[in-house]
Amino acid sequence: SWPLTDPNLDIKFSQTEFSCSDIGEKQITITIKNQTGQTWEEKTIVKVKDNLKPLLISKNFNADFDVTVGTLVLKPTDFITELTDNCGVKEVTINKTTVTCDDLGKEIPVAIRAVDASENVVEAVAILTLNRIESKKISIFPAGPIFKYVGQTVELTLGNEFEFIVSGWYKNGILIPDQKERQLVVSTTGIYFAKLSTQIGCLLESKEVKVEFIEVPFPPVKEIVELPLDESGKASLKPENVFVSWPLTDPNLDIKFSQTEFGCSDIGEKQITIMIKNQSGQTWQEKTIVKVKDNLKPVLIPKNFNVDFDVMVGTLALKPSDFIAELTDNCGIKEVTITKTSASCEDLGKEIPVAIRAVDASGNMVETVAILILNMIESKKVIISGDAEFCEGNKGLLTLNSEAQFEVIRWRRDGFEIEGQKGKTLEIEQGGKYHAVIRYVGGCLSETDIFVVERNPLPKGEIEEKGNILIAPAGSFTYKWFRNGELISGATSRELTVHQMGEYTVELTSEAGCKAKLKPVVLTISGLGINRVLDAEELKIFPNPASKSLEVEIISDLNISLSSIRVYGMDGKEVTSSVIITKTGSKSFTFDITKLANATYLIYLEGDNQRTLFGRFSKNE
Repeated sequence: SWPLTDPNLDIKFSQTEFSCSDIGEKQITITIKNQTGQTWEEKTIVKVKDNLKPLLISKNFNADFDVTVGTLVLKPTDFITELTDNCGVKEVTINKTTVTCDDLGKEIPVAIRAVDASENVVEAVAILTLNRIESKKISIFPAGPIFKYVGQTVELTLGNEFEFIVSGWYKNGILIPDQKERQLVVSTTGIYFAKLSTQIGCLLESKEVKVEFIEVPFPPVKEIVELPLDESGKASLKPENVFVSWPLTDPNLDIKFSQTEFGCSDIGEKQITIMIKNQSGQTWQEKTIVKVKDNLKPVLIPKNFNVDFDVMVGTLALKPSDFIAELTDNCGIKEVTITKTSASCEDLGKEIPVAIRAVDASGNMVETVAILILNMIESKKVIISGDAEFCEGNKGLLTLNSEAQFEVIRWRRDGFEIEGQKGKTLEIEQGGKYHAVIRYVGGCLSETDIFVVERNPLPKGEIEEKGNILIAPAGSFTYKWFRNGELISGATSRELTVHQMGEYTVELTSEAGCKAKLKPVVLTISGLGINRVLDAEELKIFPNPASKSLEVEIISDLNISLSSIRVYGMDGKEVTSSVIITKTGSKSFTFDITKLANATYLIYLEGDNQRTLFGRFSKNE
C-alpha cells in the first residue's frame, strides 16, 4: 500500500534501473531506515516485462521473374520498409518464400510476421507482382537470314543455352504439325521459331530465323565437302567436289573458290566462298563447309628392346622411343603410348610383349607389338666373404657385404635352405657350397655367387707304445708331445722316448692347420715293472677330483684283491701307505685320501691272469 504512514522513512533499493537485458524475474533488496537510525531489510522479486509489439511498416514488392530460371527466392526484407522493436526483433517470417511460373500475371498477397524476444507478435500483408524477363533465349543455328536455292533444304537446330522441351515449331506464326524435335528441316521460304517449355513449366519462345529459297542456273552446293589429304599432307578443291551434280548444264559458268589448296593446318571444318559468274556478268555467291580430313594412319615400325635391368634399383622407366625403329605421319604424330611404362623385378627372365599405339592429330591410330627383354645386372652386388675353410670341430663365419642396402631372405647350403637363418652373417659347422637369397631395399630379389667352404678333418689315430717309446700316427703332420698336460720342449718328432712316469699325449697339426690331441696314454717307469697300462676309462673313479674320499668301481670282468692295489704319485713314488682302502662290494672300493697332498695320482690294480687296470684321480682340498 502507498503512501506510507511514516513519510520520513528512508528507502533504498539494490537496483533501481532496468532494461531489455533484465527481462525476467530478479531478486531485489530493499533497505528501510527511520529517523532514529533503526533499519530494516526486505527482499522482493521484480519481474521485468516487454509488452510492446515490434513496429512493422510493410511495402509491396515488384520483382523481375526470369522464366529461363523458373523460380525466384523471396526474403522478408523484400516486403519491409521499416521494422523496429524496443528490445530487438527475434524472428521475421513470410508465408511465401518462392515463386514459380504459375505465379506470373497475378497479384500475390504475402503475409509478414515479426516476433520479438518476449514473443510479442505483429503481422502485416504486402502485395507481390512479377515482371516477366528472359535472361537467355534459345538460339537457332544457322542464324538468319538464310538464302538457299530451290531444291535445297536447311536444317534448323535449336541451341542449348539451357534445358528445355520443344512444344512445337512455327512458320510465320502457324504451328507446324508433329514437329517437336530440336531439329527442323525446311525447304520453303518463311520465318521459323519454336515454342519451348522448361523443366519447371515456364513457356518460352526461341529466337526466330528467316529462310528464303531462290532460283539459280546451277545445281545446289553441297552443305559439306569432305576433302582427304594425301601422303604429303595436301589436297586441292575442285568444282566437281562442291556441286550435288556434275557436270554443270552450263559449261561456260566461271567458278572460283576463296581457297583451293589445303594442308594439315586446315584439318577440320572451314567455310569456303564459291563465286559463280555467267557470260552475261551476272554473279552468285555460295558458301559451303569444306571438311579437310586426314584418313591416313601413321607408319610405325617397331623394334624389340633389350636393356640392362639393375636389380638393386628394382624399377626401370620405359619410353615409347625404346620400342620404335621408325614412326612417320603425313600431318605429324599427336600421341604415342605403350602398354607398359615401367619394368619391375617380376619381369626378369621373361619376354614381355609391349603394345605400342600411335595416334595422329586426326585420331588415326596404328598399333603394333615389340618385345621387352631385361638383362639382369647388379651395380653393387652382395658378396660373401669369410672362412673358405676351417677345421673339424671348429666353426666358420660367412658375412654378406655390399654398398647397397639389402635384407637377407634365406641362406642355402648345397642348394637346400638353412632353416631360420636370415642374418647378414652365418656361423657354419659344415663344408659345402653356400649362397644367400637377398632383397635390395627398394629393389629386387637376387642371389649371391656360390661360396665354397671346405671343412678339413682333424688328425686322428692312436699313440702306439713300444716299451718306453711312444709312436704317433704317420702322416703329413707336425708333432708336439705333452706330459701331464705340459708341453715337452723340443719333442716334435713322430716318436718320443719316455724316461719318466706320467700321462702322455701328442698334438698333431695337419697341412691345413687343423690340430688335435690324441687320446693320452699313461706310462710308469719306476716301481711298476711294466711298460704298458690300460686306458683310465676302465676304472670308474668318483668323485674326481676328490678332497677326502673316493669310490673306485671295476667295470671289467677282473677280480681284484685289496693287497694288489697300489697308489703312485706322478713322479713314480708309491704312496699306498698314506691311503686307507676298504672293499665295499665285489667290484668296488673306498679310498680315504685325507693324508695325501693335493696332486694327481695313479691307481694300479692287479687282477687274475696277470691283467692290470689303471686309473687316475686328483686330490683337491
